[in-house]
Amino acid sequence: MPSQSDFSHLNAAATTTLTNILRDESISDIFIGGYATSILGGGRVTKDIDLIVDKNCRSLLLQCPKITKSEDKRLVYHHRGTKVHIDLEVMGAVTWTMNPRTTRVHTVAPANYPRRQLNTMVPILRPSILLLTKLLPWKEADQATRVASHIRARTDLTDIRTILQWLVDKKAHIDFFGLPGIPKGKLMRLLGRLYRAEQRPRPYLSLTLSADEMRDALTAKETK
Repeated sequence: MPSQSDFSHLNAAATTTLTNILRDESISDIFIGGYATSILGGGRVTKDIDLIVDKNCRSLLLQCPKITKSEDKRLVYHHRGTKVHIDLEVMGAVTWTMNPRTTRVHTVAPANYPRRQLNTMVPILRPSILLLTKLLPWKEADQATRVASHIRARTDLTDIRTILQWLVDKKAHIDFFGLPGIPKGKLMRLLGRLYRAEQRPRPYLSLTLSADEMRDALTAKETK
């Protein structure tokens, strides 16, 4: 079984290949999800890479010899006997998907996070918005009864804590602008639920929300 170091090499190689192909074709992209979070810190190494693109580029990517298609139609990047799945979200395919051309991104340079072994500049979703995209999946998985869903909830919670730690380290606050399709009131309810359900994120939420936002989160009426 590949080690975490193997997956770090694999993810870095896949990211470099994807970024170079998309830039050469002037296709805008943003890396999201667990992989984007892992670049910011924490010890988690993901086995898939998620990104948003502004046009469908599956056929283009499949021209790369290292990229194939699995039986379930997912893209797969191969590197030194290991592989990682590539999950593309095309802009506009779902309500919350933002426009990679106009969305503010956080660009990560290889020197910023040498442990991730990056070889190119990587545009990831702004950490504040990346955090917000984790809240609804965390809540839904946390409420589910299946064991697999609870494992997913813990993974999402780990990512949430990693992003909150990054925001605190940078003395940054949660910015609610930039996530389309989800009203701020709903996000406040989710943050309130997170505060009540989990102890470890509480001090980080207190440092990344204003006093008024913290009050709104804690007093927001939770819905099913």
